[in-house]
Amino acid sequence: MYYAHTPSQYDPNLWHSFLDHSKTVAEECSYLAEKIGCPKTGLTLGYLHDLGKLKPEFQNKLDLAYNKNIDTSVPHKEVGAYALKNHLGGYLSLVILGHHNQIPSKRHIVDHYEKTNQQETNDCSNILKSLNPNFEIDVDDFDIQSCKTPIQLYTRLKILHSMLVECDHKDTSNFYSKYKHISSKSTNFEKLESSLDFYLRKKFFASLFAEEESLPSNEINSQRAQLYRDCLKAAETKDSFYVLPAPTGAGKTLSSLAFSLRKAYLFNKQRIIFALPYTSIIEQTANIYKDIFHTDKNTVLEHHSAVVDDENDKVFWRKKTSENWDCPIVVTTIVQLFESIFSNKPSKNKKLHNIVNSIIVLDEAQMLPLIYIKPIMEMLKVFAYKYNCTIVICTATPPSLNNQKSWSLDEKPYCIVENVDKMFSVFKRVSFNYEREKTSLDSLIDRIKNEDSILCIVNKRKTAQNIVSKLNKDNVYHLSTTMHPHHRTKTVEIIKERLLNNLPVTLIATSCVECGVDFDFDKVYRELAPYSSIIQAAGRCNRNGKKSFGEVTIFQIEKESVKDPILKTGIEITKMILDKNILDLENIANSETYFSELYKIYDADLDKKEILKDIKYLDFEAVDSKFKIIEQDTISIVISCPESQVIIDSIIKDKTTGININRKLSPYTISLYNSDVQSFTVDTNIIPGVNIWTGNYSSLYGIRLDVDK
Repeated sequence: MYYAHTPSQYDPNLWHSFLDHSKTVAEECSYLAEKIGCPKTGLTLGYLHDLGKLKPEFQNKLDLAYNKNIDTSVPHKEVGAYALKNHLGGYLSLVILGHHNQIPSKRHIVDHYEKTNQQETNDCSNILKSLNPNFEIDVDDFDIQSCKTPIQLYTRLKILHSMLVECDHKDTSNFYSKYKHISSKSTNFEKLESSLDFYLRKKFFASLFAEEESLPSNEINSQRAQLYRDCLKAAETKDSFYVLPAPTGAGKTLSSLAFSLRKAYLFNKQRIIFALPYTSIIEQTANIYKDIFHTDKNTVLEHHSAVVDDENDKVFWRKKTSENWDCPIVVTTIVQLFESIFSNKPSKNKKLHNIVNSIIVLDEAQMLPLIYIKPIMEMLKVFAYKYNCTIVICTATPPSLNNQKSWSLDEKPYCIVENVDKMFSVFKRVSFNYEREKTSLDSLIDRIKNEDSILCIVNKRKTAQNIVSKLNKDNVYHLSTTMHPHHRTKTVEIIKERLLNNLPVTLIATSCVECGVDFDFDKVYRELAPYSSIIQAAGRCNRNGKKSFGEVTIFQIEKESVKDPILKTGIEITKMILDKNILDLENIANSETYFSELYKIYDADLDKKEILKDIKYLDFEAVDSKFKIIEQDTISIVISCPESQVIIDSIIKDKTTGININRKLSPYTISLYNSDVQSFTVDTNIIPGVNIWTGNYSSLYGIRLDVDK
């Protein structure tokens, strides 16, 4: 008898047989690979992934580990990879080599082959043949000729790797755990549509989302209803790329869900993935969707770094589903989505096969980092055109995606909104004032002092703190990322309560308030910034339409400089738009102008890290190391406060390890650059590897960038 794993704690006499494990993995991998047209390749990968475990040394390793508690290192993945060395140029060897650690680069494959040899591979293959006489290597259905471009081959290998890892992990987990992971059944999206319809009719008056022509007299509600109907109508078309240009307050959260459910039902889609930029928006959106589908068990997965998993039956589904996104509706971050797509690590890549045949809604898509636009667009095209995905670009300022560049779309995305001009006209709630002359900081502060309530957004955290320190008035608040997320959330709640009760608020903030924070100020000051930031800032002004028009003033501060060249260019393009179109700033044509100019000027920087070049050479390791939406040149610091101290104590008491430490502490974690403060005062001994801040922390500022040590 040959074994794949030692017994579990739940049945100490039951060893996991090699044949049972390899057969289960092979059959399930074949089933999944049917989705991309290569079930035979999936079967072969499943049978060969652990071929090296048939070596006498590995069987001895298992015996020593279980009976004598002696751990020895015996490589095994290289044998299965070697068996595929002469098939399809060895590409599939990369899939097997990556099923435990990470997919190696093609240039390193020889190094792995050298860890085994033909004789060892033949010996293991002969044993496998004796265990399963019917098995033969068959990868003909991989159809390498269908991969017309390097990124198509790269993606196909990653999807197969995702399938293999999923099946291997699932069978191993089912053997060792008391919880059994069961794949979800096909989703009844028609039933979910009914749940949404019931929610809308209960939450709003029945006519708001009705199909008939009779509309409510309120013009804004009429337009929201029209957007909803536009979404349902667009869902019946067969396009791959869509754009949903919806201004703040138009009902985008529910209408995009309506589009997705109808599209999923009509075109037999596998799941819906909503990718958003900030955790605050994700939590808000996920809570709405969970409320809608509260009677439909395990329908909505909320997946981001702040969600903490514990080891019990109640959260086992959520924990496992976060690994593979085997769920009808996934609400996640843009970071999770794209870093998974470009990662070579099993833990991230494992969910990739469940993106196939899905609807991907990219909310606030204009916030995608410019330096990754080319690889992101090329990857989205692969998923849309080769793997039957529907892509929805959801934003008030749509980027230009068909601009005659090699990476752009051949045609304009299908615009879901039938009358865009009317949509933006109805939701026009502000007037803009652009001050071409720069103002001194002191002059700006004097103007803010004279306002009863005002939101002022600046580009730099230090500028925000500087203004706050010089404002000698009551009811001054500050919001920036020098405050930990929990602190910001509590401050937002206080400000919202004051605004609701018409109490004065002077808020000095950075761009962190421009997405997912539903403030409603009569007046907003916004320091000159890229076009999309100004439009987002305007969404915090007269948000609920209580006045005919709110006032948004765009200003420039003397002696304020912008170092980042792309940001600087974005501001220059915005100035050009402001000079020409200040009266109609929110017109969607301005968004197209802004991004077209930006992409034209910085075409070479749209793949600044040359990720597409690495993909061409199947350099999986380089792609993984380069593609980081959140750059790792900052230091993460945990703020010690009464609430976080409770969590710190529980981590120490429960001996929490790994990523759950970061998840539990994320509400109290901020990121700083080395240059932000004079020196970092942290304690790394309380929890090894965690920087716990021991310097001053202000209830107003958080960490003072110019004062605290």
